Amino acid sequence: MRALADAIVYAVTYIDLWQDDREEFLDHDVGALESVASYLHSASDEEQTALAEAAERALAAELKAPRPREKFVESYRTWMEDMFGDPWQGNQRGGQS
Repeated sequence: MRALADAIVYAVTYIDLWQDDREEFLDHDVGALESVASYLHSASDEEQTALAEAAERALAAELKAPRPREKFVESYRTWMEDMFGDPWQGNQRGGQS
């Protein structure tokens, strides 16, 4: 499950941060993100935990990079909260450390 969670976190972040101002691609990007979010909202607690751990691994890796990309840092830092909302705070369920 780890590899799948890592792939989903990266793919969603990449699509979300992709910079292409052509409206046709923006519409497709939004549609893809909405579809992924729809699927993920039926994720089990175990799957959500795997995604949270993947987001934290991605954040740690980005912060260790020679030149961390700030947009990626911010996206990874709040990935679960952005995807699932309450009870997630950042990548922690209920703000737990």
